[in-house]
Amino acid sequence: MPDNPFPAPKPDGAVRTTRAGTVMRTIGAGRHMPPSFVLAIKHPSGFSSLLPWLTPLLPCFAMVRNPVGVLASWSTCELNVRRGRAPAAEQFDPALAATLNGAGNDCERQVLLLEWFLRRFAENLPRSRIISYEQLVASGGRILGAVAAEPVPGQDHLVLRQDAYPPALIAQTKTRLLALPDDSPLWRFYHRDEVAGYR
Repeated sequence: MPDNPFPAPKPDGAVRTTRAGTVMRTIGAGRHMPPSFVLAIKHPSGFSSLLPWLTPLLPCFAMVRNPVGVLASWSTCELNVRRGRAPAAEQFDPALAATLNGAGNDCERQVLLLEWFLRRFAENLPRSRIISYEQLVASGGRILGAVAAEPVPGQDHLVLRQDAYPPALIAQTKTRLLALPDDSPLWRFYHRDEVAGYR
């Protein structure tokens, strides 16, 4: 299984297509799970929209990342978010769909969608259940022990790939984000200097 279904970003900003379809397979887990077994499921759009209903029932966590990196990644992956859309989230949250439908272009929709995700996390999860991607990499993955409720072995191969995106894309993305008002949910997780200093 790949650690990332998309190849590394290219310096020219070419759109990356998923390679997951060629390597997906069933993973046997056995019939009887030990008490310490943890099944972690990732579906950002669907689960984020359902957080108000999921959090009373299940331990939910969110991972955030410097928004410059998020938007740069979204802009270079052949996914719905590249066009500022999240069909699963929009299906469960018609107000989000209406907001995105009223946006002028893909870039504006991307920012609105990013703010929606961050607002959803801030309103439905305690800070202890929101992990930053930067903390994940700095800890060698050990911070995921908070999810597994037991120590997690370190992973030396985790790296921040901030320099993988075209400089022009990074500059445009910073400009868009730094223009957001102080009450944007983005600033609950990252400071303006972290956005401005992204390289």
